[in-house]
Amino acid sequence: MKIENKIAQIREIFSMCINDPDISNRKIAKELGISKTTVGKFRDSAAKLELTVFDIQQMSDEEISKSFNVTSKKVGFVEPEWEDIRKYLQNKRSWGNKLPTVHNAWVQLYIKVYFPNYTSGELPPACMSERTFDRRYADYMTFIGLSRLCHSPNPNNNFGPGSVMEIDTIGDKFPYVTRAGIKCFAVMFTAILKFSDKGYAEAMSSGSSLNWAHAISNAFYYFGGVTEVVRCDNDAALTNHHCKEGQKRLLATIEFVLKDFEVAVDLCPVRRPEYKGSNERHNSFYLKHLFEEELHNGPIVADSIEELNELIRRDLIRINSLPTNHGDLSRDAIFEKYEKDALQPLPLFRPEIKSVSFGYVKLDGYVKYLNHYYFAGFNNTGRNILIKNDNGKRIYLLTDDAKMTNIADYEIDKDATRHNYHKADMFKSQKENIAGRKKEFFISYFNGISGHHENIIATIEWLFTIFASSNQVATRFCNQIYNLYTKYPEDLDCLEATCKHLLVKKNKTDIRGQINTDYKLYTRIKDLGNDIFANTVGKSMNIESKSNQQKENTADTEKDGGSVRGEDYFNELC
Repeated sequence: MKIENKIAQIREIFSMCINDPDISNRKIAKELGISKTTVGKFRDSAAKLELTVFDIQQMSDEEISKSFNVTSKKVGFVEPEWEDIRKYLQNKRSWGNKLPTVHNAWVQLYIKVYFPNYTSGELPPACMSERTFDRRYADYMTFIGLSRLCHSPNPNNNFGPGSVMEIDTIGDKFPYVTRAGIKCFAVMFTAILKFSDKGYAEAMSSGSSLNWAHAISNAFYYFGGVTEVVRCDNDAALTNHHCKEGQKRLLATIEFVLKDFEVAVDLCPVRRPEYKGSNERHNSFYLKHLFEEELHNGPIVADSIEELNELIRRDLIRINSLPTNHGDLSRDAIFEKYEKDALQPLPLFRPEIKSVSFGYVKLDGYVKYLNHYYFAGFNNTGRNILIKNDNGKRIYLLTDDAKMTNIADYEIDKDATRHNYHKADMFKSQKENIAGRKKEFFISYFNGISGHHENIIATIEWLFTIFASSNQVATRFCNQIYNLYTKYPEDLDCLEATCKHLLVKKNKTDIRGQINTDYKLYTRIKDLGNDIFANTVGKSMNIESKSNQQKENTADTEKDGGSVRGEDYFNELC
């Protein structure tokens, strides 16, 4: 109950003292909606004047006014439409001559509307002064349960409905215990609507950018709409703390989720948490009141983050239904009545949260990502590009513009050593394409030819196995084998024998020299005659030459002197 007339206040104060002589000043003030200092002042004055409560009840208004040195509020003021004043002052921020301050409301919506002929000088008899106007507006806001919305005389700190959502995480990790007795910790994300003070909280397994992005999306869907601005601090999961000139400060994953919801971002100045004071106050409030009753019985029990979030959402219903101040509406009531309809609509389809990073293309055309280097083209040198991670399997390099044109894509090789350089085929010269051939290329090629080539395939497998940490080395040796065949396809049997000998020795030293030496040896033996090659090299390799195939039905073929020399030469080699 709010009593504006001071004489009526005095009568009501001492009337309550009749019913309860020991009643406290605080209780009277709480009941009447006035300050306890005011109550104490009137009771002290009565004690000095030696007036009893019954004496005061029998006094006239004039006697009370003289004894307590008070006057009744001036009556007859022209009252404006206070709801229109509230809408004007609680409007979203604007600038210039119509800045929504109490002074401008008094001038524009009161003086000019109700006293259009007034220019300057003494106010008309029925016109409120600016101070009276401000006081009566505060009384109206208290009467409708919105006293917290007129807390700041600075209009820069007053935000209209649906204008700002502040986000943050509670500093200390939130502990909980599984049913198996394992102690776990979660990072607590919080979001507050600046106008209604309605809050949202969510437990995250870690404070990564991807988890933040999911939490921001969940907060918008919890409130049922989107604010115009999201205000956040400079958390490492949101911003790049070491950005250089030309690089963006907000991390790409967060920027993309905010773009999908078509909401602007307002980064607080570094180390200035007061710029998101509502969120900071709520973090303290949540630390005190979240699971207020449950924590008396021990730690919160949940087997997963999802189960913990279910418990949090149930407790949010209780917290948001509490009144903001004594006699004020609850956060839910203010939201439903004044802010819900002011929120922008949610997207037609729920946005997909993307793992995206900004990358800077250096002078050599490469961009660094996850300790590897990927070529983005010389035409992008000195620019920021986007790097989209597709579930840890593939990355896409995109232009940082509205079109987000695909520059190149690369498969993520988790087994590769750090600081590898990757270059897409589209950027490679002919020489680079040859040097960058994969194992699959060589195996597919030799599988497509006729004749014996089992040892060639086995050698390719062996080379890529022993040089797994540097595929370029294995490719170089396989290219040597490939070039020998393409240049001398008629000597496939010699190449097969060379690979067989390489597999037998398995000597990793000077493989290039071994291949050249062995291949020349086998071709020289073959030049002595197909029969000699078949009877020396071919028998040990199970390779039959063309001449031997023609004589497969000929019995008791005699060895000549050249054959004996070829066998001795081969035996010395092996």
